[in-house]
Amino acid sequence: MIITDMEAIPLVLVLDRPFEAGTYCVRNRNTIVLRITTDQGIVGEVYGGDEDKCQGDIVELINGTFKQIIVGKTVDGPEDIEAIYRDLMDYPIDLGYRALVDLDMGRHGIQQQALSLVDMACWDAFGKATGKPVHQLLGGALREKIPVIAIGGYYHDNEPQGTYDEVVWLRDQGVSGIKMKVGRVAFEKDVERIRAAFEAGGDDFTVAVDVNQGWTVEQVKQFCRDAADLGLAWLEEPVKWYDCLTGLAEVRKESTIPIVSGQGDISEYRSCDLVRYGAVDQLNTDATLVGGITGWMHVAHCAAAHGVAMGHHEEPQVSLTLLSVVKDIGPVEIFADERRDPLWKQILRNAPTPDGGTLSVPQGPGLGIELNGDVIERLRVS
Repeated sequence: MIITDMEAIPLVLVLDRPFEAGTYCVRNRNTIVLRITTDQGIVGEVYGGDEDKCQGDIVELINGTFKQIIVGKTVDGPEDIEAIYRDLMDYPIDLGYRALVDLDMGRHGIQQQALSLVDMACWDAFGKATGKPVHQLLGGALREKIPVIAIGGYYHDNEPQGTYDEVVWLRDQGVSGIKMKVGRVAFEKDVERIRAAFEAGGDDFTVAVDVNQGWTVEQVKQFCRDAADLGLAWLEEPVKWYDCLTGLAEVRKESTIPIVSGQGDISEYRSCDLVRYGAVDQLNTDATLVGGITGWMHVAHCAAAHGVAMGHHEEPQVSLTLLSVVKDIGPVEIFADERRDPLWKQILRNAPTPDGGTLSVPQGPGLGIELNGDVIERLRVS
């Protein structure tokens, strides 16, 4: 099977209201659709990413340099996709600028997001060509259903009642827990919100918290002491960006709350460093950033060798498949509130619905997702 064409399509969806987390505010739900066409008439089709500022650069890279590289490539097995992954990851891209030190990671992030989309589309096309779901091509699904939690707990005007009411609503939507945002207000105020979430959710409802790299190491340690008795499922990305390797490892040594990180990693190497440094109990590496399915599976093998569980940041259209093939996993994450992510239910013709706290793993060929072309045309940037 030979790749004959490829197109990246940027989509922009402005939200009706902003959502405030600990260190940022969300105002839109953008994404990129990628289609790969083959000489057999098979189309590998995926969407992924929540890119804002650099969306145009990613699309331009895919439709320009990357298209020139991979059109004509053969995709007849995992080894062919691995070769494409390496070619695109190692290709010396000139994006027309060079920043200093850490700022230079911006251009690498653009390249890795582009690579991730291409890789996922190749896997989808390969699965469709063989008539098999991608999870079968990865060794076989270990489960047909996966626990599902909602990313939520953005700040309300009437806290802690707002958080309480949100969790009551989420239980009615059939999810098994919430990953809520903390770090924008004083510790004691966030602890009140967390207690409200537990009170509303009940004993069988999971509550985790996400700081989005908002605190110093000492602040995280203090929070871990203050929140030790709450029963949190995990504490995610608590340490500031500049200290989220050795500093996070220091936190984990003292914390009784499991530590999760990795969602912003743009290569398999960074996530594996978190594992080797003893910084995490679970990774939430994102396939749409880390190099697609190929990169994510490299991380999963590293994590398994060190006894670290695998989760996935957002993107259930691919995470359901990936989490189905790994032994030790966290729950799949969704935005149950369609005001925060109107896209998922619109762009997927077959979006799964939470049932009894779980989502079903897609069983169709490829990634088992069916994209809505009308929605793509309506939201695409011309």
